[in-house]
Amino acid sequence: MHVYSVKTMQYFSEIVLQQCTVHAKQCYCSHNSATVHAKQSLFTHQFVKQCTVHAKQCNCSRVPALEEDIEHCGYTVPKDSQVLVNVWAIGRNSGLWETPSNFKPERFWELEIDVTDPDFELIPFGAGRRICLELPLAIRMVPVILGSLVKTFKWKLDGGIVPNDLDMEEKFGITMAKAQPLLTVPILLLQ
Repeated sequence: MHVYSVKTMQYFSEIVLQQCTVHAKQCYCSHNSATVHAKQSLFTHQFVKQCTVHAKQCNCSRVPALEEDIEHCGYTVPKDSQVLVNVWAIGRNSGLWETPSNFKPERFWELEIDVTDPDFELIPFGAGRRICLELPLAIRMVPVILGSLVKTFKWKLDGGIVPNDLDMEEKFGITMAKAQPLLTVPILLLQ
């Protein structure tokens, strides 16, 4: 499989690890195909949100240099300071997320959290004036691509590796990439 971005690789690694859960959640028993499609689409969006929280991202997001001194939580942040936001820690904050280290897309069934949320509970694309310009494209395309891959194929790891043995380690750089490339074999699911 050719992977086009680091984020796609992270999402797809989670799909391989959680494929049984995804298929179970997408196999709703209903005679109304529109209802099935709506539930599958909603779960795909929840799955993507969970991936953005659970994926091991680059730890910090840079904020532009401060133009003036700022008081925050009893601390003074001096003018011209470079501030780094620990995005990974926000995704693992037990004050925001129940069992944050567990991969549970269903946690988004009742939560009204969005990647453009002004409370900054989910900021995989950054926030404010420095938000990623590709956000609108990603919001539309990632669920379509991931949903198509999961619905059309069953995935197995190349070389007979079992999902529990999948190496999820990253190598640090400008972006966080997998230390070992993800090699998968697609198996067409007959409709």
